[in-house]
Amino acid sequence: MLSQREREARRRQYRRRQRLTLLAVLLVLVLLIVGVVAVVRHIAEGSDDPNTPTTGDSNASQTTTTTTRYPLMAEGMLPGIGLDTNTIHAVMLYDATAGQPVYAYDADRRMYPASMTKMMTAAVACEYLNETASYTIGSEQALVPDDASRAGLYPGSSVSLKCLLEGLLMNSGGDAAYALAVNAARAATGDTAMNDAAAVAKFMELVNARMKQLGCTGSHFTTPDGYYDHDHYATAEDMVKIAIHARSFPLVKTVMGQWNGEFFETNTNLLLNSASKYYYEYADGLKTGYHDQGGYCLAASATKGDTTLIAIIQCGHSETERFAVAKSLFEQGFAHIEKQK
Repeated sequence: MLSQREREARRRQYRRRQRLTLLAVLLVLVLLIVGVVAVVRHIAEGSDDPNTPTTGDSNASQTTTTTTRYPLMAEGMLPGIGLDTNTIHAVMLYDATAGQPVYAYDADRRMYPASMTKMMTAAVACEYLNETASYTIGSEQALVPDDASRAGLYPGSSVSLKCLLEGLLMNSGGDAAYALAVNAARAATGDTAMNDAAAVAKFMELVNARMKQLGCTGSHFTTPDGYYDHDHYATAEDMVKIAIHARSFPLVKTVMGQWNGEFFETNTNLLLNSASKYYYEYADGLKTGYHDQGGYCLAASATKGDTTLIAIIQCGHSETERFAVAKSLFEQGFAHIEKQK
């Protein structure tokens, strides 16, 4: 029979084993909790697998992270163009020949492109419409907002594709934009009886699909003329891609680069006007834009020697500042590139 001292020793030993068992169980629980938290955090933050899709800023910075052949210009190299004021919202200067940026200022910022949109409208329309055919201005004109810019087309008239493009790109006509959109959508679908609203909606599907193929990750268009809509937006980076695409259509490039047209007298781009103080001898396009919400904007191109530069500029409330900024960007951009040779 165990003595009192032996029984007490066994009880102490038993309690010690209980405490050790409890500690072991608690340690296992803690390790399990830590493991679960780590798994949840890993799922929430995204896998390290390189095949995992990415979103957000990684897409927005695609253009500016392109491998460059020469260093980009710094802001200090651009005196006197207004970048130190609050009137410049976004700028992109791009070397279309080398395929790299030259200068960028908030180029991944969403903005309202206004009538710069019409470059994309022209490009998509030219995919489906025939340069030698005639197109009738019809009831789609009722869809043009009352306060939108117009080229002066009227229902019932029969016009060429070049006339529509001049009205769109030189006079910035919303009437030309809707005529092109409706006729292109019907040609694309083969449905000549498609109603006007459905045709415009189909055309915008074609536009957004093509922009996606061009790599425009920060843009979405809802109207063919760029009339204000909260869901109609673009980045300067994407507008460069759109401008390059539009220039790939010879007729579009020709129309965007002329001051005097065959059907319309003058262009809205003062860089092309030899009588303007903003005239730039190497300028060969592209498209102006404006509405109250987006301010003044400009897509411009210039070719000097074998180098073509494209500038996208979103300004505040100065109609002529965009031309002054573009001219300065081109002059200093070409000088910067020349120094790299």
